[in-house]
Amino acid sequence: MNTKIKIALIGCGKRGHLHTAAILHEPRYELCAICDIKPDAMEALADRFKLSDEVKRYTSYEQMLDEIRPEMVVQALWPEHRLPVYKSCIKYGVKHMVSEKPMAPTWDDAVEMRRLAETSGCRLSFTHQRRFSPGNRKVRELVKAGAIGEIERIDMFAFQHLLDCGTHSLDQAWSYIGDIPISWVMGSLELKNSVSWFDTPGEGTFAGTLQYSNGILGSIFLGLPNIASVRPDENGVTLYGTKGYMELDWEGKLYGHFSADMMAELDEFAAMTPSDCLGHYPDDNIAMMWKNLADCYLNGTEDETNWRNAYNAVEVIFALYESVRRCGRVELPLTGVKGNPLIDIINLQKDE
Repeated sequence: MNTKIKIALIGCGKRGHLHTAAILHEPRYELCAICDIKPDAMEALADRFKLSDEVKRYTSYEQMLDEIRPEMVVQALWPEHRLPVYKSCIKYGVKHMVSEKPMAPTWDDAVEMRRLAETSGCRLSFTHQRRFSPGNRKVRELVKAGAIGEIERIDMFAFQHLLDCGTHSLDQAWSYIGDIPISWVMGSLELKNSVSWFDTPGEGTFAGTLQYSNGILGSIFLGLPNIASVRPDENGVTLYGTKGYMELDWEGKLYGHFSADMMAELDEFAAMTPSDCLGHYPDDNIAMMWKNLADCYLNGTEDETNWRNAYNAVEVIFALYESVRRCGRVELPLTGVKGNPLIDIINLQKDE
């Protein structure tokens, strides 16, 4: 039985390079083709990784999918391309598409991708690779062992752009507590110093409140001024429990902490360096994610970065934006929303 997974790459930019390194390191993958509209970008990637001529080059992903018929595709393009590429993968019989996050630039696209993921037979995953950081895996062990008791509150942070970066913080929190649904959200934002990343708009500053269905209260902050005076790292999560707390960056590096019962264990964990929490190449979080994807693809189980996690995150994000647009609380599951409410808010300000 051939256990090599025939995989193709769409998008040869920075993220494409990171994925290529991990794919080439995992012996169960066979990289069969790469694609980019910029031939120079393709050749730069091919030269860096010394790819042979057997790895085909394409400037059209439709042509590549039609001629190569890969089993798996990694899509490292901008958000607007998520849905069109996924539709093409389905059309040409791809069994699994692994995409960059966020899931989609609009709520409509996210809903359609969910429908296709549930009905098409083409698996869909998104690169929330921080679930595989050694630091975050250790946090999960400590939370499960009761190091800070029952979690009552979660504060989430990211440096800017709720849709692009907030998705990591939301997913990080879920990785610790399990996939507990969020019942409602309420948000506020400031457009001053707003940005546009990957052709997708993002606010300047955001502050939101949310409540999980089990009663945990959450908050999320992005673009806070003087964040360095509030916490050691501008990205990450702080968990508050009945017996202590843990202040963490995106990779699970532990800073401030207290435990009524397991202080020695938290002190030992806090000694891990940031690079140890990320993981060292070739065993960093992206490599571990691709190992998990191969494991699950070959044994027919669902991988930890499956589409449901990404969908849950963008649902909360678009609900938070919709809360700002409505000036009120928004209940989940999200209904009655079209497009991207942040764009509506930006356009309304332009009209004033």
